Amino acid sequence: MFIASLSVMIVSCQKENGISDPPPDISNSGYLVINEGLYGQNNSSVTYYDIQTGLASQNVYASANNGNNLGDTANDFASCCNKGFIVVDKSKKIEIISLADFSSIGIVDFTQYGNPRHILIPDSLHAYVTTTSDLVVQFNPTTNHVDRTYTVGSKPEGITINGHYLFIANSGFGSGNTVSVIDTLTHASIKEIEVWQNPTTLISNGENVYLISIGKYDREGLGALTVINSLTLTPTDTLTIPQNPGKAIIADNNLYVINGNGLLKINITDSPLSYSLFITGEKVNPISGVIYSLNFDYLDNHLLLGNCKDFMQNGDVKIFDMNGNKINEFDCGLNPGTISLIFNN
Repeated sequence: MFIASLSVMIVSCQKENGISDPPPDISNSGYLVINEGLYGQNNSSVTYYDIQTGLASQNVYASANNGNNLGDTANDFASCCNKGFIVVDKSKKIEIISLADFSSIGIVDFTQYGNPRHILIPDSLHAYVTTTSDLVVQFNPTTNHVDRTYTVGSKPEGITINGHYLFIANSGFGSGNTVSVIDTLTHASIKEIEVWQNPTTLISNGENVYLISIGKYDREGLGALTVINSLTLTPTDTLTIPQNPGKAIIADNNLYVINGNGLLKINITDSPLSYSLFITGEKVNPISGVIYSLNFDYLDNHLLLGNCKDFMQNGDVKIFDMNGNKINEFDCGLNPGTISLIFNN
C-alpha cells in the first residue's frame, strides 16, 4: 500500500510540474499564457488553452522539453514565422519555441545587453527588444542574429511602431518622463517627447500612438493617457487617470486600461476623452482585486483578463464578453503576465 501510494504521489507531482504530460494538440486556435512565476525562483511557465475544446494544458514548455525550466521571470511574448519569442527577463534571453509543439528551437542571448523587457516583431526581418541597460536591441527573427542596438532613455519598457518610427517608453523605473523616437530607415534617434511620469505602455492605432504612464506610486497614483500624433511627433491630448494605470489594449475604438480599481474603458473617438470603470478588480480577482494582464480575442469579441490572485499561488484567466459579463475561465500558472492569441484555423 505504501509503495502504491508513493507511486501515485510521484505521478501526481510529475503531472503538476508538467513533466509527464505530453504537449497538447494545438491544431485548434487558442490562448498562450506566459506565467512569470516569482522573481529569482526560476519557475516561469507556459499555459495553453484550446478555444474549441475548452481545455487548459499547464507547463507546456516543460512538457515539450524534457521537463526543463523555461527560466526566470518570463514577462513578454511575440510570434512570427510559426515561432514564439518569449522574453525571459532575469535569465537574460529570448527563448524561441516552435508553435507547432512548444519545443525549444534556440535562444537570443542578452547577457551583454542587459535584462530584456518587452518585444515587438513587426515583420519577419525585424524584432526590437527594450532592455534595462537603456538599449533597444534589434535582431532578425528569421536568423536570430543581432543586427544593431539603439541607445534610448532610462529603463525603457513598452515599444511600438507607427510607419517607420519606433516609439519607446522610457520609464526610468518610475522616474522617467520621455518617449524616444527612432527612425528605422536611418537608424537615428530623432526626438525625445516629454510625457507624464513613468511611461510604460505604448499602442499604435492609425495615425496616433497611445501611451499609458503609471505615474507616482503614492496614495493617489495619478497617471495619464497621452495621445501622440505619429506624423508631427507631438502630444495632442492628455487624460489623467488615478490609481496607477498600466497595461492596455485597443478594441472597437475603445482603449481598455488596467488600474487599481479594475478595467477602465475609454472611447478614443470622444472629445474630450473620459474614462469609466468597466469591470471591477474584485470581479476578476476576489483576493486582491488586482487584474494582472489583458488581451482581446478579436474573432470571438472576448476580453481576456489575467488573475494573479495573491501572487503566491497559481492564477487563472477570466473571459468576458463586451458587455462586461464573465462567460468562462481557465486555470494557469503563477502570475499570468502575458496573454497571447494563436489562431491556427
